[in-house]
Amino acid sequence: MLAINLIFSQDKGKKFYDNKEYDEARKYYQSIVEQRKNDKNAYFGIGASAYQENDLNLAENSFIKSIDKENKDLSSKSYFNLGRIYQDKGVLDSSLAFYKRSIELNPNDIDAKINYELLKNTIAKQEKQKSNDKSDESSIKNKDQDNQDNKDNNEHNKNNQSSKNQSNKNKEDSENDKNNDLANNDKKKDGDNDNTKSDDQINNKESDLNSEDIESLNGNNVSNTNENKEEKIRQAEALLNALKEQEQINQKQKILKTRLFKFDKDW
Repeated sequence: MLAINLIFSQDKGKKFYDNKEYDEARKYYQSIVEQRKNDKNAYFGIGASAYQENDLNLAENSFIKSIDKENKDLSSKSYFNLGRIYQDKGVLDSSLAFYKRSIELNPNDIDAKINYELLKNTIAKQEKQKSNDKSDESSIKNKDQDNQDNKDNNEHNKNNQSSKNQSNKNKEDSENDKNNDLANNDKKKDGDNDNTKSDDQINNKESDLNSEDIESLNGNNVSNTNENKEEKIRQAEALLNALKEQEQINQKQKILKTRLFKFDKDW
């Protein structure tokens, strides 16, 4: 509320004000100012009426003009009302300064002291809230940064693990290729050895058979031509059967060796 317990005791403008005819009260005091430009009380009346009409700019200018260095009581009320206006505008620091000035001019003004303490507590709470909000904002920012750092680290670790897995896979493939090459070489070597051995056996067999054949043929020169021819045919058939039998033996040995060959895998 405004400090308006005026200085005017028997005043037409005051009657308008008390009857809540604020527009009429303002016009009355403006008419006085037109006649007496330095009338501090009239400016105070204009300010009080304009405030009730929610014309804060006119009220502010009028209360500033009503300040009188020689009239502390009037000036104290003007500062109090300026504090109220600035509080309504949300300019709390200026409002607090005006209340303080009002108390300095009139230490007995209880209303000014109450408003001053209440406003000071309000400002302190706002400052604390701002500090908490700033701290929360900083905490959120740090948390977001930590989350981003963790995300980056996880992505980095994931990439490293992927590279490691690929390296291990390449190494494993290389080892498997190497083992396969060695196995194929060993298999080929065994096959060559078997073939060589088989050929040697066949050659030996042929040599033995040829020797016997020759001896038989030499020992039977006394036989007739037909008997020699039939004997040669039988011996040739025996030789072929022996060769076939030896080839079957070699094939079975190759198959047996293939079945016994084993690959070891590391998982």
